[in-house]
Amino acid sequence: MGAAAGSLAGNEDLAREGRRQQAQQLEALNTKSGALGERDKELTARDEARRLRDAAARAKAGRKSGSARRAEVRASERRARPDP
Repeated sequence: MGAAAGSLAGNEDLAREGRRQQAQQLEALNTKSGALGERDKELTARDEARRLRDAAARAKAGRKSGSARRAEVRASERRARPDP
């Protein structure tokens, strides 16, 4: 009986150690998951900032080219007018 009891206690120790290792692995995975989530947010924010910057640059270029076109039209209209 003594050997059986010792074997049972050894099995319980192994089971406890297995549960402890699983808990550590789960904690490590949760930590990694949180870090990956933060990284994903940072990448999304960086992508959005890039899109906004590019859109602002396109809008600015559009305003400049629109302004240049309007000035060109006004100049050509002045040239097309007969001299008084």
